[in-house]
Amino acid sequence: MIVYELNHLPVVSGEGALMGIETSWDIAKAVARRFTELKDITSGPVITTSRTSR
Repeated sequence: MIVYELNHLPVVSGEGALMGIETSWDIAKAVARRFTELKDITSGPVITTSRTSR
């Protein structure tokens, strides 16, 4: 994240469905709290929309 200057990363299921977002702040909190599981620190659920044509 630092090398590519990213602050947010999508978290997807094995099937490719968006499950949440991992932020640099989430990771900092996880380190401070010694969390080791992604599910414990992922922000979600993510509300999404899709573009439709008329």
